[in-house]
Amino acid sequence: MKNLPLDPHTELFRWGPAPIRIFYISDFLEGIFHKPYFQTSFPGELWPISLTLSKDKRVVFVNEFRDLHKYGGSVFMKYMLPTEAREKVYKSWLGRLSALYEAERNIDATDLESLSDKDFIRLWHYFHVTVASLWTDGTIPELANYGSLPILERELKKTIKDEKEFNHVMEIMTAPEAASFYQEEEMDLAETEYIIVHQQKYFWIKNSYASVETVSIEFFEKRKKEVSPNSRIEFAEKQLQTKERKAECIRKYKLSRDIVDIANAIVAGIEWQDARKKDIWIYLHYKTILVDEVCRRTGYAKEDLLNFREIEVENMLKEKTDLKPVIIERRKAFGFLADKGEINPLTREDADRFWNIYAEEKASDGVTELRGSVASKGNISKITGPIQIVLDPKDADHFREGSILVAPMTTPEYVFIMKRAAAMITDAGGLTSHAAIVSRELGKPCIVGTKIATKVLKDGDMVEVDADHGIIRLLNK
Repeated sequence: MKNLPLDPHTELFRWGPAPIRIFYISDFLEGIFHKPYFQTSFPGELWPISLTLSKDKRVVFVNEFRDLHKYGGSVFMKYMLPTEAREKVYKSWLGRLSALYEAERNIDATDLESLSDKDFIRLWHYFHVTVASLWTDGTIPELANYGSLPILERELKKTIKDEKEFNHVMEIMTAPEAASFYQEEEMDLAETEYIIVHQQKYFWIKNSYASVETVSIEFFEKRKKEVSPNSRIEFAEKQLQTKERKAECIRKYKLSRDIVDIANAIVAGIEWQDARKKDIWIYLHYKTILVDEVCRRTGYAKEDLLNFREIEVENMLKEKTDLKPVIIERRKAFGFLADKGEINPLTREDADRFWNIYAEEKASDGVTELRGSVASKGNISKITGPIQIVLDPKDADHFREGSILVAPMTTPEYVFIMKRAAAMITDAGGLTSHAAIVSRELGKPCIVGTKIATKVLKDGDMVEVDADHGIIRLLNK
């Protein structure tokens, strides 16, 4: 459509809208879109044109699905599917991770208040570039996974025609085998004799793209009472079951070596993304330390600076720009259009207009049945119960044990709610999404990618979640 960056009539991919602050994800934007990073290291590869929109402290990242599949498929086939290429990129990522650890230690060892403005800007710049550089290689599993699932689906459908069996095999073959960082923390907590040491290691566990906090010793003391003392043994048993289920699928359906290799590469990407998320949650702690120092030096409110990218804050510090006019505009709405190596800010008017066009799927009246992708069949594939919609995981104390969780998408801070839920339903996401991974860990039914669950359903609605066929039926209409 004329004057619109994306076609609103085509199938759109949305990451969000969710409680997210642009400052906390700006290194991702920099690393994947700014030419010196991802595009320079992987010539010919790129993310498709993207909109990042923010309103009311929520962010949505929008792409056209057809392009995301196209570019993601290219990256998957070149850099994730071939084992040697994948290992080379992963090794490069580990090197960048070592540089990040060194930068974090440098901040720990520095008295920020004693630095001159020039030295503080130098430290800010170095940390920003180090974090953005991490995304040069860290982009690969993310973009690849968006393109990998259509490849696996296409190959599997040549062998498996029945929809229920197809969903079952997709779920099993893409299930991670390594422990997530949340599982590792839980196993460590079960075994530790020294809560203070555990707290020092995992103080960041409740960080998110919306807020950053240092978790108290009391939080871990309370959780230790709830964690199974046999967590590591129980995980090892589940890990063995996952491997056995995959082996049985391969035998039963006579899956080819090519199909198995594709599935294994997808799993490697999922596990890499989880390992990456742990280090993101940690570096957010250091980003917060730095932005707090900017607030002390400039008098700007932290809530306002969280609406800016790191490079924008850096330029303000260098040029001593007055941000007040922009701050007022960004309290209403703002965004960025990223394409071919450039990230350009939108006017407040365009950001507001694009939010209304792109941010959320429009739902029709009278919908009584929803469809999505089966992310996890769970231990019980059909569950009936009341739903609770959670738009912000930081505001979910009201969530009742055994309710069915409905969310736009889930991010790691949803984990503590998901443990109390009987099943999960999301608007966005696929088999490699956070909701898919955690629901499999928990053995609970999960249907993702419904697009409109949060629009059609209301708190208290009774629904049947059919995780055999990816259907949610509204029972009280």
